[in-house]
Amino acid sequence: YTLVSIGEKAFMNCNLLTSIYLPSKVENIGVGAFGGCYNLSISLSLSNSYFCVLNNIIYDSSTTKIIAAGNIDSNILINENVVEILPHAFENNSNLECIRFSGTPNIGEYSFNNCENLRNVYFDSYEAPYLGDYSFSNNNFDLYVKYNSIELYEDVFYVYTSNIMSVEILIIYISDDSILETESVYNGSTIQDLLLPFKKGYTFNGWYSNEIFDGTCYQNGDLLESETDIYL
Repeated sequence: YTLVSIGEKAFMNCNLLTSIYLPSKVENIGVGAFGGCYNLSISLSLSNSYFCVLNNIIYDSSTTKIIAAGNIDSNILINENVVEILPHAFENNSNLECIRFSGTPNIGEYSFNNCENLRNVYFDSYEAPYLGDYSFSNNNFDLYVKYNSIELYEDVFYVYTSNIMSVEILIIYISDDSILETESVYNGSTIQDLLLPFKKGYTFNGWYSNEIFDGTCYQNGDLLESETDIYL
């Protein structure tokens, strides 16, 4: 006989379970099957065409859906090609401290519920995700989003955290190796009121991110995309 299906919540909260091998014929893993299995190392038959396992996270074969997580790193990146996180996928996972979302997947109910060590969540998209019920309940985290999208995220995350903010950085203006001025700004804000220097006999074409003027050119009205200080 060959295992073909693992039922919903089959191993939920079995935190003493340390390893599992998914054979080639497994084609169904129920939601919450490994919720709370934060010590679990997951391996998969090379001939299994239904799933993919990366860093102890189970995806569907196209890596667009996250199904379950085991013994993961404390900091994880969820790539923009992920469009859905199934219910209970990371529930009770005490390893998790920081998540960065490159995109805006649909996040199922209880997906990140009771992640007791989760402290920081970052979203790189200006669009807020869909959240299922209790998806981030019982956590204490700071949420970092694009400045121009704070209100959108407040509408979605208000039941989970009141600490919704943007990364603050400095714009440091440099001319002839001297600092002219520094300005405090936020990642994802609209650039405005850039310093406009005047020098007789010269036309100012903008602020560039390097000295040979082939890097990023910053102009008023552009979106500021950076989480580190910018030297212009």
